[in-house]
Amino acid sequence: MKAIQYLEERFLLMAKEIIALVYSNISFPAFQTKLSKELNSFGTDLCQLVLEAQDAFIKKNPKERKDWSVERNGDAKTVITLFGEMHYQRTYYKNKKTGEYAYLVDKLAGIKPHARKDLATQAKLMDLAKDIPYQKAGQSIGVNNKECTLSGQTVMNAIRSAKLSPKDIKEEPKEKKQVKVLHIQADEDHVKSQKGRAFLTKLVYICEGYASLGQRKELKNVHYIAGVYEDNEELCFEVLDYLSEHYQLDKVEKIFVYGDGALWIKQLVEYLPNSVFILDRFHVSKYVNTASLGDKTLKRHFYKAIHCCDLSKLKMLIDQAKTMAEDKKAKKRVAEAGTYFINNWDGICAWRFHEDQVIGCSAEGHVSHVLSARLSSRPMGWSKLGADQIAKLRAMAANGYTIPELVYKKYEAEMNSKMFIISEENIENVQQRLLKKVSGEVFGNLPVLDTKFSLTRQAIRGLSNGYYKLI
Repeated sequence: MKAIQYLEERFLLMAKEIIALVYSNISFPAFQTKLSKELNSFGTDLCQLVLEAQDAFIKKNPKERKDWSVERNGDAKTVITLFGEMHYQRTYYKNKKTGEYAYLVDKLAGIKPHARKDLATQAKLMDLAKDIPYQKAGQSIGVNNKECTLSGQTVMNAIRSAKLSPKDIKEEPKEKKQVKVLHIQADEDHVKSQKGRAFLTKLVYICEGYASLGQRKELKNVHYIAGVYEDNEELCFEVLDYLSEHYQLDKVEKIFVYGDGALWIKQLVEYLPNSVFILDRFHVSKYVNTASLGDKTLKRHFYKAIHCCDLSKLKMLIDQAKTMAEDKKAKKRVAEAGTYFINNWDGICAWRFHEDQVIGCSAEGHVSHVLSARLSSRPMGWSKLGADQIAKLRAMAANGYTIPELVYKKYEAEMNSKMFIISEENIENVQQRLLKKVSGEVFGNLPVLDTKFSLTRQAIRGLSNGYYKLI
C-alpha cells in the first residue's frame, strides 16, 4: 500500500499548491498557466514512476528479458512527454546471442534510441503536422514549456520514422457488405516540389452512393486512399484490396470509376471487376465551353451530340469551330478539346448509358479538402516522401481515425501484446527517490482545511484518513 500512499501524498502536495493558487491574488489567465504547470509536473512524476518501476521489474525477472544480461545500471534519459520533460533512469542490456545492446524499458515504452520524445508526443506531432507546417507543430508542443519546443526538422523526422501507413491499420470487417453498385471517384493535386517541378499526389475515394441527410446529401460509407503512388499499380491493388476485404465483389453488379480522363484513373478499370469509366460532367462542360468559342448555338449543338453519343456529329462540330476560330491559339484550343472528347468518348457515352445509376462527381472538392488544404494551398515545396506521408495521414483522418489511435495500435501490434507489468514492490522501491520531492507536511497548513466545511476539505480529509484509494 506504500505505492498508493505515495500517489496520495504526491496528489495532495499538488492539491496544496493548487489551493494556494486559488487563495492568491492573480488573474484567471495566470491561474490557468500555473495550474497547468502543477498538473504537468504531477504527470511527469507519475510517468517517471511507471517507467522506472517497469525497468526494475525487467531487471528482477530474468524470464522477462530472456537472453539479455545487465550491462550497466542507472543510465539517465530525458524525453519530452505530453506533460513536459521527463527525467528517468534505466538499465542497459546486452543480448547474449546477438550481441545487441538496448534499454529494454525504452523498447517496451516505444522510446527509440537517441529520441528526444516519447511515442505519445510523436503521435501528437503527427496529428498536428497533418494540418499545420512542421515548424508550427513543433512550436505547439512547447507552448507551455519552451524546453519542449521542437524544430520543423525534428517533426519531419518523427513522421518519417513512424512509417505509419494504411497497411498497418487494416481491420477485417466482421461481415462483408453486399451491394449492387459501387462508386469510385479520383483526382489529383499538383504539388510543388522542393526541386522546383510539380508532381502529382493522387486521391481515390470509394462510396456506395449518396445518403440523404435532411435537405442535403452526403456520400455513403466513403473511404479515402491517398498518396504519391509513382507506381500506379500499387494504388490499383490497394483499391482492389479494400474492396475485396469489405464487399462481396461477386455480388457487385457494377463499379463506376469517375474522373477527368487521366490515364492513371482509367487504369483502375483494368483491375476492378465489372467496372466502367465515367468522364465527370465538370470536365465535359469545361471542354464544351472551350470548343464552342463562346457561341451559344454551337455550344447547344455540342451538348446534343454528346447526349446522343453521336461521335461523327461531334467531329463535324469540331471542324466547324476550327473555321470559326479567330487565331491559331483559339484553333489549337478547339483541336485539343476535340482530341479530349475522342480520347474519352467511351467515358462520355457510359455516362449516358448508365444515367439512372451514375452519381455526380465531386472529386475536385474532395481533393481540395483532403490534399490541397495542406499540400498546395500554401507557397511551399515538398519532397515526394513528405507529401506522400502527409497525404496518407490526412486520408486516414478523413476516414474517421485519430492519428494517435493509429500510432498506438501499430505500437501494440509490434510489441506483440507485451505490455507493462508493474508490481507493487517495484513501485515502492522507485518511489523512495521520488518521495524526496514531497517536502514538508502534506496534510498540514492547507488553508482549505481551516474552513468549517467544504467538499474539497471533506475529500482531502478522506484521503488523509484512508477513506479513498487511488487505483
